[in-house]
Amino acid sequence: MKNVICEIEHHAVLYGLFAREAAQAGIRGRCTLGKATAQYGRERGRRMAAYAAAEGIEPSMPAYSLFKEWRPPRPGMMAAGEAISTPEYATSVCRCEWVETWKKYGLLEYGKTYCLYVDKNLVKGFQPELELDIPALQSLGDPCCIFNWGYEKNDSIAQWQQQKQAEIGEKYVRDFNFHTAHLYGTMCRIFQEELKEQGVEICSRAAEEFASIFGPDYLTEIQQIAKDNQWFMG
Repeated sequence: MKNVICEIEHHAVLYGLFAREAAQAGIRGRCTLGKATAQYGRERGRRMAAYAAAEGIEPSMPAYSLFKEWRPPRPGMMAAGEAISTPEYATSVCRCEWVETWKKYGLLEYGKTYCLYVDKNLVKGFQPELELDIPALQSLGDPCCIFNWGYEKNDSIAQWQQQKQAEIGEKYVRDFNFHTAHLYGTMCRIFQEELKEQGVEICSRAAEEFASIFGPDYLTEIQQIAKDNQWFMG
């Protein structure tokens, strides 16, 4: 088997393929897609909360950014836009590799559900009492995605974040083989739990299409990683 290196493209396409198959299953498929996407986000958020606990840091909005599990594999894949610190800290992204990938493969319509569910549930998984406001999304036609984090980022908080990020570094960053495998594992689990045989068929068709695009080695790799890892569930 050749050396398999997944990037955002593989992650985005896999999601889009699951979403397209779900859409073809009607309202039950679409509802299950939302549930699976939310579950995936919350599992990631719970991992982040575990990282924070290991560092002795309370899971707050200012702490959230310290424990992100991914970085763009190459410069230019994600482009930040305007940010404000007061009255509430808000950031924007004006180029998103997920959106660009969905456009490239004709999957943008299906990727929208990811944008609507994943970040809000990442935050909920990290700390259930927190709420992320997302006033704009590129996948819905806005020029930039906007994330309102709900706190004022004063100098004291900014200095604390810089200090802690320097201490933590890239310790908790995972590669996209891991992230793509986690997505695959959670989507398959939820679709099969909710839709039984129909869910099995959805997962099988999405996996076959993924393998036809990127090659069977990519599917084998993410299936093996998913099998070898125990995700946060419940």
